[in-house]
Amino acid sequence: QKYNAPAVSATASTAATGGGGGDTVVEDPLYGNLIYGLGFLVLLSLAVILARTVANLNSIATEKATGVVGRKTSFREMLTSKGFIGFLIFAGIVIGGYATVSNAVSSGRQQGYAPDQPIKFSHKVHAGVNKIECQYCHDAARRSKHASIPGASTCMNCHKAIKQGPKYGTEEIGKIYASAGFNPDKDKYDAPQKPIEWVRIHNLPDHVYFNHSQHVVAGKVKCQECHGKIEEMNVVAQHAPLSMGWCINCHRNREVQFKDNKYYEAYQMYHDAMKAGKKEKVTVEDIGGLECQKCHY
Repeated sequence: QKYNAPAVSATASTAATGGGGGDTVVEDPLYGNLIYGLGFLVLLSLAVILARTVANLNSIATEKATGVVGRKTSFREMLTSKGFIGFLIFAGIVIGGYATVSNAVSSGRQQGYAPDQPIKFSHKVHAGVNKIECQYCHDAARRSKHASIPGASTCMNCHKAIKQGPKYGTEEIGKIYASAGFNPDKDKYDAPQKPIEWVRIHNLPDHVYFNHSQHVVAGKVKCQECHGKIEEMNVVAQHAPLSMGWCINCHRNREVQFKDNKYYEAYQMYHDAMKAGKKEKVTVEDIGGLECQKCHY
């Protein structure tokens, strides 16, 4: 199948997952910038009030000490003083630096991204109502770094017989037939095939290596742990941030599954340490899961 790179909107609002899946809220960058602006205005107001208060207190102290009524600093003089200008520069550097780092960290992340797809495929209907196992369609997840989107031929295993959907009738299933070159009236394949141009949702940076099979087979990670309650989603949205910190936290806390797992036979020493009571559990971190080159090489 052909993968299209998603045009991620910087102002994505909410992605409805439908059917009890809940709504995933995506923070709007404009909202964040507004918060920064309001924070700066609050600090500026406090600075003006404090500067004015200090000037008045100094004037009162001078008057009490000398008996001479001092000239009060004007508002204009206060705003153009070196101290106040220095404070503004410092505040601007702090807020600007924070905003820059925050925006840089979130660059490329698209949690909650739920694009329109060429076919209105409902995971709630397939994985939820009909209990189809995730790896029946995404069978590459257990033997490849990619989970892969199933071809129309996989869809046809069921839809050669099921020709009408519960919500859209024959409209969306007809798109599958067109892709597979299947004629439902003659019940045979008599037309050229063409790919379905699905829009890819989950994207990692080019410098990050992730292997589905390593997590699904060796790590025994359930699909829902990364993709959310996919069986409740009518429209798929990215559930997790897929950030480096998110991955590291998982590796720090996830216990290694030794039982009936040939992939971890080399770490029998840890298992023996657990049996001897020297260690409560072995996490992915213990077997090198936080080494940089595991994901970046």
